[in-house]
Amino acid sequence: LGQNRDVTFGLSFAGNPSNIQNFASSSGFIDSGGSGYNYASSLTNDLSFGAMDVEMGLTRNLSVGDVRFFGGVRGLAMNTSRDLSADKTGVGINAGDFLSFDANVHSSFVGVGPRAGMGFSTGPKAAGFGLSASVAAAALFGQRKNVSNLEIYASGGSGGPLSESVADSQTEFQTVMNVDGKLSVDYYFSEQAKASLGYQARQFWNVDYWSDEETNNGKPRLVDGIFIGFSTSF
Repeated sequence: LGQNRDVTFGLSFAGNPSNIQNFASSSGFIDSGGSGYNYASSLTNDLSFGAMDVEMGLTRNLSVGDVRFFGGVRGLAMNTSRDLSADKTGVGINAGDFLSFDANVHSSFVGVGPRAGMGFSTGPKAAGFGLSASVAAAALFGQRKNVSNLEIYASGGSGGPLSESVADSQTEFQTVMNVDGKLSVDYYFSEQAKASLGYQARQFWNVDYWSDEETNNGKPRLVDGIFIGFSTSF
């Protein structure tokens, strides 16, 4: 939009494969006829999100590179879940002891809000390599839904085995704060198009059950890792 001004549309996706942690232990076995048990459990974490940005930018050309200031709107949709399952087997298990349980909590957030930041780049005016970095912050307003499920199977003593299933769902308005930064190596195919490879970190407050200030002492969720990107202008 004229000299050193632009409107930018951005779309990004991120996720992680299921991160499974397994644990096992045993207790109380003296011999083949003695009492005791084996205990095994697993914890699975999943995360995925998509973000859309619309922003206006103003670029200042310096001798060492270009500095760009920008402001606009970010939309975010994030899904996170955590599943904990455990099994207990053996002999001499006390009446009422659990034999297995499965607990799952799923959080989803959809919101939109203002975002602002600045970036720096050393890109050439033609084909070649360059460096770029940026930092930004956003305040997102939207709805967060938490769904929890708990299934327990217990020995139950003389009355026989017992099983119980409990489910709960809660939807509430949330304000999610988001800070992100990235650093990349860029290859310019031309002055208008480039591909990027780098590292990016995003931190979220109140975006899911585990980062809620009231349920998890305000511990934020950090999402970081390698990213690839492509951008073009016209």
